[in-house]
Amino acid sequence: MYGMKYIILIFLLLTLSITSALEPVVVKELDTEPTWMVIENDTLYVTYTTPRTAGIMRFDINDIDNEEVVFNNFFKSSDLFIAEDFLISNLNLGDSYKEEHRNQTTKIDISNLKKDPRVASFTIDLAGICYDGSGYVYYTEHDSDTISRFDLYYYYTIVPKVIYSQFENPTSVLFHNNNLWVLHDNGTKISKLSVLTADRVSTEIFTELAPISILKAEGDNFYAIQKEDNKVFKFDPDDPVPVMEYVTQFDTNAFDFELYKGDLYYTLREERKIMVLKNVVTSVEKLEYISTLISPNPTSEFVSFPTITSPTTIEIYNSSGNKILTTGINPNEEIDISSLPSGTYTIRTENNLFGRFVKLD
Repeated sequence: MYGMKYIILIFLLLTLSITSALEPVVVKELDTEPTWMVIENDTLYVTYTTPRTAGIMRFDINDIDNEEVVFNNFFKSSDLFIAEDFLISNLNLGDSYKEEHRNQTTKIDISNLKKDPRVASFTIDLAGICYDGSGYVYYTEHDSDTISRFDLYYYYTIVPKVIYSQFENPTSVLFHNNNLWVLHDNGTKISKLSVLTADRVSTEIFTELAPISILKAEGDNFYAIQKEDNKVFKFDPDDPVPVMEYVTQFDTNAFDFELYKGDLYYTLREERKIMVLKNVVTSVEKLEYISTLISPNPTSEFVSFPTITSPTTIEIYNSSGNKILTTGINPNEEIDISSLPSGTYTIRTENNLFGRFVKLD
């Protein structure tokens, strides 16, 4: 009797701690529409648009009313990225009707904004961009199958170099442990590309994903954002067989995301707000998959949920992060999983409790 009460108490405490930690909070309400953003050294940079102009603003996240316009009077902006002391973005710095002013990727020296903010510009229509920490910036372009790079320190004569051209529609890139991780095929695949070797070997890590929009990194993990389903997943890039794990959900209409010190920041363009989910990373890292949530485990035919004490809804995800089943269950009810392929599966309850089971043949 006391044992069951103890399990129920743990169940309720976990539910309260997880759901309360992931409540969205308004960071800043703006008069303009916020789009892309990046955070560095407690400073949040965000691009914005109005009916007449666009620009970049920055805020001290510890004193959010302390704001400054970094750049203005251009007509277009996309993506925002920091490589050492440079802020890189896709800007339109001239009249919107002049072809030569479109799709200029500009490098801005954030340590010396007042004197010469436009350090260099070159014509690239960015889709995704990242920095390797040693001088090279890797990027992909819209409507292109190429991965290219340039040297950060060629200020006025940047010459991009194509290093790979066999991905279909690459949209996001991340550099990790001498490899480039590429989101491609309309967000349904993630591959690892060896950019520091001459043979440029590419290995597909995830296939048949529910379309991923953005890849971000924080700590030891990568985070995959699904805009269509408003969900965040994570995986460990150093795992020999990485597995997509559910993290949390966010507001609809979110435009861009940034992970910083364990918090997930995002922009709501139409609502003109910058939001944050506090402790996303730390909440997930501290969350242990409840071994008593699922039984038997491993299994080949069915699973049940001994700690479920009232009717609830569960979701089952495969190792690629795809949701394969949503169903309501009652206490002591079994679910037939005999038709599922062998592998590791994650179960999430409607109260954000997690379990994992192994399906055997």
